[in-house]
Amino acid sequence: MSTSDIPKSLNNGTSIRTETFSQIVNQLSDKLSIEPSDTALQNIGLLLADIIHGVIEPQDAPNYIGSSPEIKKLINELSSKQIQSGRNTISFGSGNNIGNVNISGDVAGGSVIKINILNQNKILDEFKLMSINELKRFEYPRYIPPNNTNRLLSALLTTRRLIIYGERFINEAELARYIGLRFARELQERIGKVIDVFDWARSAPLRDLNVIIEQRNETSVFILTQITPELNGVDFFSKLMQSHHYVIITSDVSFSRWNLPDGERNKWIELPKDGLYTPQKLVDKLISDIKGATQDTSAVLVHVQVLVL
Repeated sequence: MSTSDIPKSLNNGTSIRTETFSQIVNQLSDKLSIEPSDTALQNIGLLLADIIHGVIEPQDAPNYIGSSPEIKKLINELSSKQIQSGRNTISFGSGNNIGNVNISGDVAGGSVIKINILNQNKILDEFKLMSINELKRFEYPRYIPPNNTNRLLSALLTTRRLIIYGERFINEAELARYIGLRFARELQERIGKVIDVFDWARSAPLRDLNVIIEQRNETSVFILTQITPELNGVDFFSKLMQSHHYVIITSDVSFSRWNLPDGERNKWIELPKDGLYTPQKLVDKLISDIKGATQDTSAVLVHVQVLVL
């Protein structure tokens, strides 16, 4: 690496820090078969050098690396690779640990430093990881899905985005969770790969979720409930269209109020007030609810007969 290739931010640094940066970048360059002058490569090298010499705290690493797709691409390509910088060994994680970096040897603050460059674990701070086993609570007739469930599943598979709109005559959040879990299970059976489902905990501002979601490398299902344009939803929705994940959104705001392009209308499913359930499904649900409230089966049947008549 020539002097001209060294970032200006290192000009006022110590010679040993500059040497560490050059060693890291040159070895990464060899591992990845790209030029040492590559900007994304240099950003990774600078971050690691600064962490080794105590300029940056390990927990702050994601704040410096940003969400650049070029950097994410390089981190993926560094999976399972290892390099040396002086007496330090730098190891890059693989699989579910992509983004994790272990630095061991002569480092500031101790002999071993563990960081997550992409901050993958941040997602669990803002989303609840749902289990496919939770579908048990949606078993019929405890939970009765609407008649257009297959249409919702098909729309999600085709467009990767599903916006469920209703006027509070149905629990849209529960419907979104049911659709998300069932979709993940059916997709898993089809491709033979685990598909995680994440339910937004509503703790992070909506505007921050795009970055958090895109830090998740493995294709997943994300559920975002009660989204409105007032929550910066329009900008969020537009950015979300570029995601490689499957996303289910619920909203009480009609499509016309979102001021979105007409091309997005196919992702928008409006739940009708009538015809969502057959009379038999409603009776089955009623029986199930009453059985849950009393152990007297005969009383339940009499009650249902009276209601049906």
